[in-house]
Amino acid sequence: MNETAEDTDAVRVVREMAAPASAVYDAFLNPDQLLRWMGPRRFKATDIEIVPEVGGSARISVEAENGDRGSFDWQFVELVPAEKIVISFAFGGQNGETDTHRSRFTIDLIENAPDRTELTFVHDRLGQAPPGGHAGVNQGWNEAMDKLVEMFEKDNS
Repeated sequence: MNETAEDTDAVRVVREMAAPASAVYDAFLNPDQLLRWMGPRRFKATDIEIVPEVGGSARISVEAENGDRGSFDWQFVELVPAEKIVISFAFGGQNGETDTHRSRFTIDLIENAPDRTELTFVHDRLGQAPPGGHAGVNQGWNEAMDKLVEMFEKDNS
């Protein structure tokens, strides 16, 4: 099989979470939880509007310590409770504009043991990635997933 640019144009992150799959699933739909972990380390989620249903949308505003701002714009494509989330995604810029390119991210959840879930996150169809390129997208999602892991560890301690 020949790989296309779309096949290789992806970021993949796998993390083990100290939480049941239903709780990890909810962390992508619950506005209070999204505000706690969404975004790279240097960014804090500051505002969220979300309609967590297939066809629904989310807009999450983030701000860096240095004042840089951005946003994430989602549309929910598929929701399988405690198993899978598929989102059509666009990056937003400093001035509230949204990138016209829509990428996709998919979250697959496997509960390996009671209160232990493996999360596989794939962000593909990146096309021309935002500033920082694909390496920046990779770093950002790895940092966000680390924050999600830490949120569950803190909540369970």
